[in-house]
Amino acid sequence: MKQIIVINGEAGSGKDLFVTLCNELVQEKTGRDDLVWNYSAIDKVKEIAALCGWDGKKTPKSRKFLSDLKDLTDEFSNLSSRSIDNKINEFYKSDAQILFLHAREPEQIEKLTDTYDAYSLLVKRDNYSTDPSNHADKNVYKFSYDFQVKNPGDTMENYKKEVSKWLETAEKCFSAIEAA
Repeated sequence: MKQIIVINGEAGSGKDLFVTLCNELVQEKTGRDDLVWNYSAIDKVKEIAALCGWDGKKTPKSRKFLSDLKDLTDEFSNLSSRSIDNKINEFYKSDAQILFLHAREPEQIEKLTDTYDAYSLLVKRDNYSTDPSNHADKNVYKFSYDFQVKNPGDTMENYKKEVSKWLETAEKCFSAIEAA
């Protein structure tokens, strides 16, 4: 049963680590490492940013640059939506079962959840906050998410437990919907 999850959270909350841990748990259960995919609405934007001299580091200045560049490329050619559509088409043709799509803007999250019957997930990290440098980071909490996961921010083991709990809950939810 294929599922698309639109994932969001503040900078540094552990979104990529969440997907990595989810992949590890699925791999432990199935013996396969190709069932969980991870893709961001700004992956193509990052490629363009690198051509402009971006060194790949996520600083407040570079986050603003990436956000502004995404806005420009979306206004000019709808780049992020087109790249997401392409990734989703690849996903449906693959053996993968879960596709995590990173998206920041509430409007884009809503469009993705509506268009692709996807779920939304917010990752929160205890005792950690950032000073958002751009509108996308500032709007993280302006969406009503289907799921929330707390990254305790203390040990990898504790975070993996939280990811495992989410995966169990999500599997039950997906199975119940599929059966209906």
